[in-house]
Amino acid sequence: MPAKYDRRRATVVAFDAATWEPPDAVVIDTNVVAEAFLRHEPEHDACDELLRRLVQARTVVVYNRLLEAELWEVVFNHALRTHTGQRDVRHSRYRRDARRAAGVMLAVMHGGQLA
Repeated sequence: MPAKYDRRRATVVAFDAATWEPPDAVVIDTNVVAEAFLRHEPEHDACDELLRRLVQARTVVVYNRLLEAELWEVVFNHALRTHTGQRDVRHSRYRRDARRAAGVMLAVMHGGQLA
């Protein structure tokens, strides 16, 4: 019996494989950018290297218009986890001190000045 064709599996590639070469164009996911952006994430080095290879190959990067908003959410949650030391930030996001720390990180990442 032949295996079923799965479109999702056919379009996902292991970009850290030794034989992988950057294509002319690629669709990029928020997770890849977030992992490259935050140094302490588990896949930081692989994602950072991927972005470097895409730049060197002059690959056209296609992304969702929500990428920037999703990245701000990732940075905000990362700052909350860093400040509170908790993995679950659902309740800490309403604490004034935690929100202040996250706001500082967002301002630094955005290159803005604090008031």
